[in-house]
Amino acid sequence: KNHRRIRKMVEAMQLPWNTESLKESTIWMSAIGLLLGYLHFFFSNGFWICVLSLLTLAWVAAAREIWYRWRFVLSKPPRAQSRNGRWRWLKKLPLGRRFRGGSVETSNPIESVSPLYFPRRGTLLIGLLFILYLHLRMHSLVLTISALLVILLVARLYHLGRKIERGDIDPELPPGRLRKIKRMIYTVVRALPVIRPPRKQVTALHGVDLKIGKGMFGLLGPNGAGKTTLMRILVGVLNEDRGSLKINGHKLSEHREIFHGAIGYLPQNFGLYENMTPLEYLNYHALTNGIYEPEGRHELIAGILKNVGLWDRRDTKIKTFSGGMKQRVGIAQTLLHLPQIIVVDEPTAGLDPRERIRFRNLLSQLAKDRIVVFSTHIVEDISSTCHDVAVLNEGRLIYRGSPEKMQESAVGKVFEATLSEEDFSNWQNRLQILQHSESKAGVRVRFLSEQPISGLHARIVEPTLEDAYVYLLEKQDSEFGRKNLE
Repeated sequence: KNHRRIRKMVEAMQLPWNTESLKESTIWMSAIGLLLGYLHFFFSNGFWICVLSLLTLAWVAAAREIWYRWRFVLSKPPRAQSRNGRWRWLKKLPLGRRFRGGSVETSNPIESVSPLYFPRRGTLLIGLLFILYLHLRMHSLVLTISALLVILLVARLYHLGRKIERGDIDPELPPGRLRKIKRMIYTVVRALPVIRPPRKQVTALHGVDLKIGKGMFGLLGPNGAGKTTLMRILVGVLNEDRGSLKINGHKLSEHREIFHGAIGYLPQNFGLYENMTPLEYLNYHALTNGIYEPEGRHELIAGILKNVGLWDRRDTKIKTFSGGMKQRVGIAQTLLHLPQIIVVDEPTAGLDPRERIRFRNLLSQLAKDRIVVFSTHIVEDISSTCHDVAVLNEGRLIYRGSPEKMQESAVGKVFEATLSEEDFSNWQNRLQILQHSESKAGVRVRFLSEQPISGLHARIVEPTLEDAYVYLLEKQDSEFGRKNLE
């Protein structure tokens, strides 16, 4: 089962390599290998032979890794040899660290895919062949010994890189004496291309399929769910690896010039020239974006400032504004091109309740005749403004529909009970608690459960949208954990 699951992850590009990437790598490595072979016969100078030998050594290591990956992709699931446990067959797979004696050294072999994995015996053999080749070509004992010392140094640095990868060494806080020197060595190890520990590969979005129409569209999800990545793909700041983004049936990647100015973007963190007034700031941006005709430009800016409620403060410096007013200046800048699509990423973060209400009302007004994509992790912002909602978690789309239907999904799953202090201490770690508060009768607890819990007197209550949101996240986490166990 694990072999099939890992194979599916390879094909779904949830690992840093798949069949297509292996085909491309094989073609390139073959061409580079032929070129290196030709150059070995072409050059006779000692310096170039050393350089070519080092390049060939790196090529052999990379080719060996590609060979191991091909063997894994094309092989049938091997039978487990039960002498040392059911994980024994994974010793043959090029997935991160080795498995010894049937006990898994890491909880998940998928999390650490080494870019250059091969057994120590193979490494030693390659090194000895390299030394032998240099000695036969150069006939110099000094050069052979120097090359041996270089190989030993590289091997030691590579070993340190693997220790950093496993977490056996903290490169920022090395133990023992000579800490400064050790930190410098670890910094060098983390900087070298082949020796450094592999950086963890992150897939921010997994098969997100959305169709967005006119009005206010809410994108809800916890921090790190992939919302900002999706926003940047929508506005063209990032390019998607797979799939496509279409506007009115046209691919954005192929017709970007058609939609120039049609999409306005207000990121979570944006810069303002705070020594300017809103009037000066918008006039400057209008000129830099090609709006030169004075009468039309002044009329456009005045209309935008009135639309966002800043006309009365048009001559006040931006640095004196509150956070909500600065957000409105950002929206005003976005509206200069009269975009038909406005994308705002976490616009109410850091605003007080009154400013959040004003800003949400402004976005609702703008959404009457255009598309407004509103990304947030604050459920209250969605419930009061959006009629169409999508929920992202860990890069996956786990809900799409109206807030009302989302709320209905948690009906019968939210319970409330009043417990004594002692009972609350006993149940606290056994319940998925949404909130709890002190009262005269005891501790009032609101929690999630698929069914009534025996031994606990609790009543079913009407869920809020926030309850439904937490229920969706918890449900996905439990399903994903169950699949991993399988």
